[in-house]
Order: sequence, then structure tokens, then C-alpha cells
Amino acid sequence: MRFSMDDGEEITRNQIIADFDGLDADRQGRLAEVAKRLMAEQQVLSSTIPPIQCPPWCADVTGHAGEYLVEDQIHRSQGHRVELTLVPPVVFDGGIYPQQAWAELWQGLAEEARVEVGLGDVVEIKMTLQEARRLAQHMMALCDQALAKSPGDVT
Repeated sequence: MRFSMDDGEEITRNQIIADFDGLDADRQGRLAEVAKRLMAEQQVLSSTIPPIQCPPWCADVTGHAGEYLVEDQIHRSQGHRVELTLVPPVVFDGGIYPQQAWAELWQGLAEEARVEVGLGDVVEIKMTLQEARRLAQHMMALCDQALAKSPGDVT
């Protein structure tokens, strides 16, 4: 394992232990500060925080057990993806893949639930629940208009 010093130099744990006594006082002090910081980070990351109560739509059925930080206890619904035929596909890793639009519910700590809509892996739009409902209603109305039979259509 390598550690970065404040000046950007990288040093291994064994180097720290082996070389500590031969270092000048300034360098010993800097290494001691790095060691304290690393020990504090290790202590924080060695224990998880208690699970929380999730809303019924949250895809995490454990209450986000195993998280180390409260900020990581984010509620997300199962996303729904739709392959888009009018958007050029993505060429990746030797394959050709259709682009996908997706939508999911998302709620962070002390925040209201919202709808996130994206393309591929990128969040493109964040909407309140009311905004998402209005847009969905308008999109349904547009589809209904386009699919309605025009006057004189006998099929």
C-alpha cells in the first residue's frame, strides 16, 4: 500500500516504519501527521452506520446496511430503461449498443423524492414529482393525438 505525502511523494507503509528513526524531526512530524490521518480514516471506514427506514419504492431492501456515511444512504427506485431507435447507437468495447433513456425515483438525505431522467449513464434531467407528472401527462396526450385516427380514415 502506498501513501501520498503532502508534497506529492509516495511512500509505502514499510518505508515509513523502516525509515522513521533515521529521518529528521521535520520529516518525522510530517509522517506522524499522515499516520494520524490514515488511522482516523481507517477508524471511520471500519464500522458501518445503522440501517435506516426506506420508502416502499426504494430498491435497497436492507435499509442501506453496510454504508459507512449517512450521505451514501440514498434511496433509488428500480430504474426503467427504454431503448431508443431514433438516437444513434453507441460503439463501445468492440460492440454496437442502442442508446437507452431511463427514469427512476431518487431521494437523498433530508431531501424530497424526485424523478431523474437520463440517457445512457448520465443524469440529464432532475424533476420534482409534480413536474414529472405534468410532463408525463403531456407526453401521453401527444401520443394519444398522434395515434388518433384522422377524419376520413377508414382503417
